[in-house]
Amino acid sequence: MEKNYNSNRDKLLLPEYGRNILQMIESLKKIEDRGKRNDLSRVIIDVMGNINPTLRDSQDYKHKLWDHLFIIAECDLDIDSPYPIIDKNALAIKPGRISYPGNRFTHKQYGNNIRLVIKKLTKIKDSEMRNNAMADIAKFMKFKSYEYNKEFPSDDVILNDIRKFTDNEIDVNEEMLTGAKIAYNRNTRSVKKGARPNQKQQGTSRQVNYKNTKRR
Repeated sequence: MEKNYNSNRDKLLLPEYGRNILQMIESLKKIEDRGKRNDLSRVIIDVMGNINPTLRDSQDYKHKLWDHLFIIAECDLDIDSPYPIIDKNALAIKPGRISYPGNRFTHKQYGNNIRLVIKKLTKIKDSEMRNNAMADIAKFMKFKSYEYNKEFPSDDVILNDIRKFTDNEIDVNEEMLTGAKIAYNRNTRSVKKGARPNQKQQGTSRQVNYKNTKRR
C-alpha cells in the first residue's frame, strides 16, 4: 500500500482552510465555462467563511476571503472578483526583519521608560515643579519595586537609583520625597487594615450560617 504523506503533497499557503479547499480551487481552474467558474467560486467563498468564522468580526471580511481565495490559487484563477485582484508579485515580498532593542538595562523592577521620564526632568528649570514631579516618580518607583520584589525599598535606595538614572545631574534628597513618603505610609496602613475586616466578616457570616442551619 502506497502511503501519501503531507510532505509529498503541494504546500498549503493558508493551512487554516485545509487541503480540501485547495483541491476545490484546483478543480475550479479546470472548468472551461467562465460563468460556472464564477458561480462555484462564490460557493467556495461561503465554505471558506464557515471554516474561518473569525473573519466575520471585521467589516471587510468578504474582501479578505476573496484575497485568500486568490492566495491559495497563487493568483492563477480567471474569475470575476467583486474586489481588486491582488498582485502575485506582492505575495513574494518578504517583510523586513524587526529589530529588537539591543540595550540591556538594570533595575528591571522600574521598567525601561522610567529612565526616559527621569532624564526629561533635567530639562525642567522650575525647581518646585521638578521636585513635585520627582516625588511622584519616587512613589511610582516604590510601588513598582514592591510589585516586582514583594518588598518596599527604603528612601535611600530610591534616591541612589534616581542619581544613577540622571548621572547625578539632579541633586535629590529626602526632602524631595516627603510627599511620596506620606502617601507611601498611608497606603501601607490601608493595606494592612483592609485585610482584617474581611476576615472578621467571613468569620461572623460563617457563625450565623451555622446557627441558622437545622439538623434533619
